[in-house]
Amino acid sequence: MTEHKRFRRFLWYFFKTLSVLFFPVKLEGKLPEGAYLLALNHQSFLDAIAVFLVMPENVRFMAKKQLFGHKFVSLVITTAGAFPVDRENTDMDALRTSLKALKDGSPLVIFPEGHRYKDGQVHELKEGASFIALRAQVPVQTGRIFSRYLPFCPVRIKLGELISAARLTSSKDMKELTERIKAGIEAVS
Repeated sequence: MTEHKRFRRFLWYFFKTLSVLFFPVKLEGKLPEGAYLLALNHQSFLDAIAVFLVMPENVRFMAKKQLFGHKFVSLVITTAGAFPVDRENTDMDALRTSLKALKDGSPLVIFPEGHRYKDGQVHELKEGASFIALRAQVPVQTGRIFSRYLPFCPVRIKLGELISAARLTSSKDMKELTERIKAGIEAVS
């Protein structure tokens, strides 16, 4: 086993222990097999940790580039499968990394709102998730995270609709897919 895999496994057990002690994570629904894009609401920096605990080992995460500015944080999130994205500009490196991960059969987690919102509402989505799903021709699994991240309060990750991106290609399709993803996240209760 490589050092990277050992450290990743250590991180999983470390976060799982913290989760069991302080905020147990429960996945409601069954994740698809193979490559897909998981689109979720985003309310806390802890969302990614909760999702990491319920995903397959080969999961990849798109994360804002500012998180990679601190060496230790960068090491931890990179080991967990994250790669940086510049949310303010078209980021071709993030796009290539996303498409390669999906082509290799890994699920990709994106928080398409682009920011954290603590009000419990699903806000306007950026079109990056739709663009990637269309380019890779993978389905989008919608879901929603329910938690206040208070000690001993469970975190629920509830899956919603699995949306096919097959045969969608145009910019009109991208806007429609973005609306369907938003509706799919909002429908989860």
